[in-house]
Amino acid sequence: MFEGSKHVKEGEFDSLLEAAGGDNNGSTNNDRTNYWINVPSNALELALFLESDRMGYLLDVVSPALVDGQRDVVKNERRQGVENAPYGQAQVRLGELLYPKEHPYHWPSSATWTTSPPPVTRTSPTSSRRTTCRPTRASWLPATSIP
Repeated sequence: MFEGSKHVKEGEFDSLLEAAGGDNNGSTNNDRTNYWINVPSNALELALFLESDRMGYLLDVVSPALVDGQRDVVKNERRQGVENAPYGQAQVRLGELLYPKEHPYHWPSSATWTTSPPPVTRTSPTSSRRTTCRPTRASWLPATSIP
């Protein structure tokens, strides 16, 4: 979800980071979704602002177009990481074979759905995002290079 938030317009998240010499990405597995930002030390305030705005105000700008764009990202990740990768189906099948249907690990994470991602509306991510993506559940790991 790098497509903007209440105080950061669409496209500005990446452009602001890149202008400051930084980069970012994210990933998802069965246990967590993480977003990361790498910036030089003089851009720390920018990184913290962007993350806090995403965490606090993303839902203010969620639209059908934004959801459709993210769905396309997930489909592309599946094509790259599952369908076009040697042994790409192994992770999907292992979960299905190792865990009963009632277990959350039976089902693949978002990038490995065996069919299209489930339908998502503007309101469906709201309740889960409000409970899972909030400051009390965030971790912050500052790191620096050693001269």
